[in-house]
Amino acid sequence: MPGGPPARVAAGAGSLSVYDVSRGGVAAGDVVSSPGWDRAADRLYPDLVGGANAVSVTGR
Repeated sequence: MPGGPPARVAAGAGSLSVYDVSRGGVAAGDVVSSPGWDRAADRLYPDLVGGANAVSVTGR
């Protein structure tokens, strides 16, 4: 992944970006993943319970 481990984010957000994967109008509970998340030993899985305007996972 570009500068960081694969990530999967569960959230409701106006916009959600996980490295190079971006989505707008993400409904509560929707999940966005970067490639390779399901096979990686070291990975991120933030699960945001409340809604957010914008969520971004970026590399270092």
